[in-house]
Amino acid sequence: MTVKGKTIYYKPAKGILMSDKIKDPANELARDFFNRTGASLTITSGRRDALRQARAMYKKFQANVRKDYAGRPLGDEIIGVYDYAAARRYNEQQTITAMAHAMQNQVDRGLYVSHHLRDNAVDIQWQANEPLRNALADIAREHGYILKNKGYPQHHHLTFTHRQ
Repeated sequence: MTVKGKTIYYKPAKGILMSDKIKDPANELARDFFNRTGASLTITSGRRDALRQARAMYKKFQANVRKDYAGRPLGDEIIGVYDYAAARRYNEQQTITAMAHAMQNQVDRGLYVSHHLRDNAVDIQWQANEPLRNALADIAREHGYILKNKGYPQHHHLTFTHRQ
């Protein structure tokens, strides 16, 4: 795909937010991945505000997946809000709103439970093929980025370390 005369090497999922500050590094990584493998990358998530982040965390907590946040003070705080809401039988929207409110309070203090809130991370669709996963990991490392494989839903989380 070409936008304003520039080839875009990744496919953005519908409805995701990507600022200009992460579009270029994401495209450079996707270009190198395409040149090395012939495969393209799909970006499934980008920048999130507190409400979007709360929705993402709520889905994980509903599936009893907490390991990405547990044991870290900011994550434990949001888990605590979720648990409090669950104990009081809040509905989904009430719980997400409470989580988002707590998260926004963290952001207002300059604290971020997720790199997505700082606009320096994207999620990439899972590469089921091991050679593709290895190539992606190598390319991320070459760029100086941090790539983590996440289990729910299965995806790659890429942090642009120099943009923190």
